[in-house]
Amino acid sequence: MSLTAFTRRTFLGGLASVGAGVAWMEERLGAQAAAHVRRPLVVTSKTNPFVREGVTTAAWDIMQAGGSALDAAEKGTNVSELDPRDPTVGYGGDPNEMGFLQLDAAVMNGLDHNIGAVAALENIKTPCSVARLVMERTDHWMLVGRGALTFAKMHGFKEEDL
Repeated sequence: MSLTAFTRRTFLGGLASVGAGVAWMEERLGAQAAAHVRRPLVVTSKTNPFVREGVTTAAWDIMQAGGSALDAAEKGTNVSELDPRDPTVGYGGDPNEMGFLQLDAAVMNGLDHNIGAVAALENIKTPCSVARLVMERTDHWMLVGRGALTFAKMHGFKEEDL
């Protein structure tokens, strides 16, 4: 396959194949024999090497210390959100057509499939962490705009001019 044909879809398809292979090993060999295959894995799509290294290091350190995948994903994403050199998310992202930086984020807990999201969130640098709180502390799955900002401030997030 050429590098130009490599897409997120083909990458995710490859990951699914790896997961199926691990499941097959557990079934055929028993969970104990396949246990050595289970170790932390950090995957990022970041092309900026500085951001990529920060994301993977933050996530890896959390998982190596016994933290959850959700903790690792959130803190790894926070690295991107806080880095002005990352033009794809967070503080370094592009403003909307009216010149305002509005951020969106969503999280999903793989254990219980619970979700939380924020959209059009202004003046908060880490929307991923706010989305996680929406998931964990509300009966909603998404908060938008002014409501998302009010919720973030109620939970101690500092409003900043982005």
